[in-house]
Order: sequence, then C-alpha cells, then structure tokens
Amino acid sequence: MTSNIGNYIVNGDVTVLAVQKSASYYDEQAEMDRLSHVDTDYVKPVVERKV
Repeated sequence: MTSNIGNYIVNGDVTVLAVQKSASYYDEQAEMDRLSHVDTDYVKPVVERKV
C-alpha cells in the first residue's frame, strides 16, 4: 500500500509491483526450461481515500 498513488502513474501509465513466487530454472528430468512469468488479463488498481 502506498500513501502517494501519484508516484505510480506517469503519463497515464500505471506501474504495478508484483511478487515473483518462483524462479525460472532448467528441469533436467523434463529437459526443458521452467519459466517464471506473470499471466493476467487485467490488473485492478484499488484506490482508497485516507480518512
């Protein structure tokens, strides 16, 4: 949570901070890379007024 949402909006673009749950790695048994990525259709920013 931030107290100044304006720090994350620049020229109409919104910066989204995300937490990576697992790192990319090479799966030797499957002989392939297991890549970490963010997969979403949308991000819903929620802005609440501090009272």
